[in-house]
Amino acid sequence: MTPGSVRSSIACGLSALIASVSVIGCAGTPVINRPMYTQDLNGFYIDCSRRDQQIQLLLSQLSNRDDRLFSWWTNYLKPWEDYTADPDWQLRREIAGRQTNWQIQQNLYHIKKFCG
Repeated sequence: MTPGSVRSSIACGLSALIASVSVIGCAGTPVINRPMYTQDLNGFYIDCSRRDQQIQLLLSQLSNRDDRLFSWWTNYLKPWEDYTADPDWQLRREIAGRQTNWQIQQNLYHIKKFCG
């Protein structure tokens, strides 16, 4: 092999490696649960005639450890969004700080208490 063809083979191999890692990285992007804002959760209207539906809705809004970690990292890597009044920054802060989960738990408690 000539020196030019060796460099060409290495460049082609590196390009293929970078392309495959990029595709794999995009496929592995986590999808976080995006619950309602705490203001909406604070004003959540309890309707005892739709008790089971509301419980299912609230349970689907709970964020897990991965959601909280991803929200925290995103805010850590994008600190300027706090100063640009991005509403997603505030929601991620509430997710990472467990405020949304706390409010959801409170609403679930009230449903169970008042709706029997």
